[in-house]
Amino acid sequence: MYIFLLFNLFKIILGGEHQRRLLKYLLDENNHNPLERPVYNDSHSLTVTMNMALQQIIDFDEKNEILAVSGWLVLEWHDYSLQWKPEEFGYIQTIRVPSTRVWTPDILLYNSADLNFEGIMKTNLIVQSNGINLTNESSEGQLDAYVQSGEWDLEAFDVVRKAVVYECCPTVYPFVLFTIRIRRRTLYYVVNVVVPCVLISFMTLLGFLLPPDSGEKLTLQITILLSIVMFSLLIAGIIPASSTALPTIVMYFTTVMCMCSMSVVATVIVLALHHRNAKNHTMPAWIHVYVNQYLAWLLRMKRPGHDLSWRAIRHRHCHQNHSMHNHKIPLTPLLENSSKSLLANIQNIDKQLYQKSSDQLLIPMMNHIENSSDNHESNDLLLAYDMNTFRSDIRIIMHELKYLADHIRKEEEDDDTSQDWKFSAMAASSSTKMGLVNLRDLVETAAHRWYKENEKDSMKARWGKTYNWKELVKEIDWRSLKVRHDPIIYTDIDTPGTPKNHILFRSTFLNDTDREQEYNLKAERRTVSTCSFSIFEGYTTEQCASLELEVPLPKCVLEASTGFRREYALEQSKDKQVEEELTWSVESNIKIPCMSQTTAELVVQEDEYHGTFEIKSYFMGEIRVKLFKDSQDILTLEFGDLEDLFPRDKGFRKDARGIYRITRGECKARFGISQKVELHAKPLPGSDLYLRQAQQRTTFDQQSDSRKNSLKGVPPIAVPSTMRRDLANGTNT
Repeated sequence: MYIFLLFNLFKIILGGEHQRRLLKYLLDENNHNPLERPVYNDSHSLTVTMNMALQQIIDFDEKNEILAVSGWLVLEWHDYSLQWKPEEFGYIQTIRVPSTRVWTPDILLYNSADLNFEGIMKTNLIVQSNGINLTNESSEGQLDAYVQSGEWDLEAFDVVRKAVVYECCPTVYPFVLFTIRIRRRTLYYVVNVVVPCVLISFMTLLGFLLPPDSGEKLTLQITILLSIVMFSLLIAGIIPASSTALPTIVMYFTTVMCMCSMSVVATVIVLALHHRNAKNHTMPAWIHVYVNQYLAWLLRMKRPGHDLSWRAIRHRHCHQNHSMHNHKIPLTPLLENSSKSLLANIQNIDKQLYQKSSDQLLIPMMNHIENSSDNHESNDLLLAYDMNTFRSDIRIIMHELKYLADHIRKEEEDDDTSQDWKFSAMAASSSTKMGLVNLRDLVETAAHRWYKENEKDSMKARWGKTYNWKELVKEIDWRSLKVRHDPIIYTDIDTPGTPKNHILFRSTFLNDTDREQEYNLKAERRTVSTCSFSIFEGYTTEQCASLELEVPLPKCVLEASTGFRREYALEQSKDKQVEEELTWSVESNIKIPCMSQTTAELVVQEDEYHGTFEIKSYFMGEIRVKLFKDSQDILTLEFGDLEDLFPRDKGFRKDARGIYRITRGECKARFGISQKVELHAKPLPGSDLYLRQAQQRTTFDQQSDSRKNSLKGVPPIAVPSTMRRDLANGTNT
């Protein structure tokens, strides 16, 4: 009774004989023809459901516009001739048959880039007993088995059905369009291409800081330009040679290349101006006026011995005749006066010689016979000879003096012209560079301007005389100037990622006995964590320590417990590097297995940070300037209007809170975060464990070779779990 109930509860499904009869029944030539379209009526259409299961993006050749993907093409249709009753064939629901034995739809990959145009591997077909395959029709491809790519992000995988009619043939050709939309992951190219290019392009500004006499000014600019060209060629080698669209990165490199080219042109102009002199070039009036005066005033430049204030420039411009020589030594009037005085001296010498000669000749004339005509004629000849001799000597002296005066005057003019050209080069170079703004220069310039406009008359009334500005000692009192800094803003360039392991200590323990041994591991090592700050835009007060910045470290560095202090005082005009020493120690017992060799390593994990920071500094209060002459307090100037003192062209701005200046810099840090002890054990050669491992490796190699031979000709694709059983049986799936 129990046996009867057991047989009724379970159905027994047997293969072998039933499957053989089923294949013979289905593939009989009288029942099924592979060339016949499986429809009851030839006028009816056969519906084929098509979809694609994308598995992986293998490669994308941008230059040749070829995309290589791996996936499965799923085709489903109803074949009325491939139906059977499972009860008659051992309850078999599905069966697999070769694709060449049944009818298959005529489908080709339309835009295949493979040498094999079809590009599809033939697989077995799954036939169900009712001849109907159930499918989930959708407008999107299947992504259940998709493997993420490290280079590309898959944004969409759309499917749409279309039909096309060619002019040659009246038949309608339907096709299914699979659209794969991908986006490149940018981290690789940003780190390896964009960031180096940005750093190199910023080095263009350094070319304007080099003095022209160094000889490396143009070399640096050309080297930077060639580096940008090299990066452009690198990008051009991996993008398609198309003129229909211009990638963003190509536009960026083209812009940077144009900027570097313009910097080379500007450098050539600066060098050409710097090396000109009066021997081969004459400075045009417009360069002297618009470059040496107006451009220098606009850039707030200073030139010793020259007043470049706006009032002085306008005054010289209105009195052009006077401005031609207002900066030169008035040598010509001195020489003219010297010549006039020299001529008067010569005339006096002539008179003295004449009187002296007359007096000397008067004595012998008294001793001789009066009214003697011979003696009188001889005296006149002697006097004329002496006068001609002296005049000849004086003419030679005057000629030499005139030559010396002309030479000195010419050298003075040449030197002034050369200085003008060099100053023009400085003005042209300063107009293209940015950097730190010296607050001391701004304060001294404002004090000098105020002193010239207001204090000369009062100084004369108070002290009875005026003082030259250059003779006065200036002392700036910064104590009344208050500076408030907003919280620092960090922008990460290279955030902490995977820590790097550094081995500080390694020791090897050998146990050649048959018992486990225990050893004591004790070690202590030190590492140095470094953090550097550099400012490339901001302000400086030279030796004023009261205006130093208190720069806190990035949050990610502080949270790592690296040993750094929370913040550091940073002087804006100098770079700063801080170092903190960390001590790592370990003391523990380790067990060494028998007949083995174990290596113990003390490993410290270090991380790095690279980012830029930005600080907004507000200035409030006033600045006092004291003027001294020979340790005597002459005058004290107070500047309370900081808006006039700190101009906009120096990077200062104003909002509701007051006058502010933005400081930008760079921060780099390398620091240790944790330690660990790693043990690496391996058996000694000749031990039992060593022999067993060698035997296992040999067995595994043999199984791998057998596996490769059984899968010969099958492409290396990931197979779903439902199909691995067929693959193990030797069938192609």
